[in-house]
Amino acid sequence: MESGVTVQSTDNLLTVSFRGKLGTAEMAPYVTNMERAAADLPKGFVMLTDLTDLESMDLACSPYIRKGMELCRAKGVSTIVRVVPDLSRDPGFNIMSLFHYPRSVKIHTCETLAEAQKIVTTLTKK
Repeated sequence: MESGVTVQSTDNLLTVSFRGKLGTAEMAPYVTNMERAAADLPKGFVMLTDLTDLESMDLACSPYIRKGMELCRAKGVSTIVRVVPDLSRDPGFNIMSLFHYPRSVKIHTCETLAEAQKIVTTLTKK
């Protein structure tokens, strides 16, 4: 499987998919891609973080994840829906999110992408 981070944005949704074994080389363009994708999103957008295909992530990647969280906070993310198929392999997102998001940000953790997409569909209906 190819490693990397895919970032896409549509309407009121920013989707970030992590896949493979991530090291600092794969994470380096992460924040730049997020800045580009989030530029046209309205304040209070929804973020879908998909960890379904994440095999492992180096601890050295945490500064990039933190920068991504700070960017989302600055843009006013309202809700984060994240897919974590195996909670025992969760890369510390809950702990980091306490320091980088205001309490008003709602965080939903799902075990499948289908479950997450149902929540996203409900949240992004116009």
